[in-house]
Formats: sequence, structure tokens, C-alpha cells
Amino acid sequence: MTHYSLFCLLFVVSLLTERCYGFTCVKVNSCKCKLDDGTVIDLSPLGLTSGNPKYKDVPDAGAGDVFSYNPCYSFTENACNDVSVCQIRNGAGFSAGTQDSARFQYDEQNGLALVYSATSDVLRTTYTYLQCEPDQEGALNVLGEIVADGNYYLYLASKYACPTKDTSGSSGGGGLSGGSILLIIVVVLLFVYLIGGLAFQTAVKKAEGTDRIPNLGFWVTLPGLIKEGFSFTFNTAKLKAGYSSI
Repeated sequence: MTHYSLFCLLFVVSLLTERCYGFTCVKVNSCKCKLDDGTVIDLSPLGLTSGNPKYKDVPDAGAGDVFSYNPCYSFTENACNDVSVCQIRNGAGFSAGTQDSARFQYDEQNGLALVYSATSDVLRTTYTYLQCEPDQEGALNVLGEIVADGNYYLYLASKYACPTKDTSGSSGGGGLSGGSILLIIVVVLLFVYLIGGLAFQTAVKKAEGTDRIPNLGFWVTLPGLIKEGFSFTFNTAKLKAGYSSI
């Protein structure tokens, strides 16, 4: 019973960790997304509305291609019509993403990316990684295609890639995040459990002193169980690292 209770507790803690520290940015439109805390990332000040790319013919890191990119608004260049990203190779233009395909994607290694895709002769996908630089208006670095797989990588450093307060007026005050709501629920349930358990132990079982605490044995052994759990996890990770180095 004790180990089952510990499993349930650790499951709740892991769930809280995932919800409180996981990173999500929900798409509002092709250049704006909203974070769990109500702040937004909005690239619209960077985009040109003239039909031209903000960043034109930027060379990649070594493949010999050049890329043009415009956040938020479509442009036309070479054979690229109504695109967000245009790849030019040997003088020929290829659509490497459209505004209506834009989606926000996060990975732990590179952070938040604005991802575009388009299919002409083949599927091409462009990952524009957003780097928060408060003192930078907007600088684009192009890594290009690492391997011949139709995936292209851009890095946009800008103050507009930093989270800011939402001034659109669409939300009253941001509200609570999902992790905060879940944490409140767990705290309330623990409070009810402790108060209800104390009342039951006192009124029904006529317990006195520390015996009134529900499942006293579990709470007494909990620190030791947690220590054992961390030791087991650490030793397992260390063992795996040893195997990987052989």
C-alpha cells in the first residue's frame, strides 16, 4: 500500500512538472502565437506588406543557395508566387513555404520555430528558429539544407521574437495557465484529504496525538522512499552513460 501511494504521488508530481514547465505557444495567426502565461510572440512589425521580402537573397552557409523570407505576409520573387520563403538554386526559384502553412513548433535543442512548408516538385519545409534578442531589430542567418532532405533552417534574431504583453484586447488579463490550475486542484485535494482524514481518525477511530494523521506510516517513510527513488534513477542513468561510452 505504501509503495502504491508513493507511485501515485510521483505520478502527480511528474504530471505537474510537465504541465508547469512544458513550453507551448498556440498559433493566433501566421506570425503570432500565445504562451500559457498570456504573453505573445508577434513578428508582424518585421513583415513587409509591399509584396517584397523583408530579407532578400540571403546566402546559406555553404550549399550555394540563397533564400528570401518575409514574416507574416506573402511575397513574389522569381518563380515563387505568394510565398513566405523562396529558395533560389542556380537561378531557379522554388517555394520553400507559404503563409497559410505556418505553424509554431518547439524543441528543447533549438527552441521555438515558425515552420513553413510547400510542395511544387517536392515537399520543402523551412524551420525559422526564433531567437529573442531585445536589442536587435531583426537579423536573419541562413543555415540552409544540412542534408539533401528538403528541410531548410533559418535563424531569426529579433526583439520581436521575445514574449510581450498581449495588447490586442482579446483577453482580459491572461488568466491562469493549465499548470497553475492543476496545481491548485492538487493542493485543494491534499487539504481536503488531510482535514477529512484527521476528522475521521479523531471521531471514528478515537485516535489521539500523531495517530490522528491519516496514513501516518506512509508520511514517515516518504523521505526515505524518495531518497531511494532518486538514488535508483541516478544509478540507472549513470549505468546507461557507461554503456554508451563503450
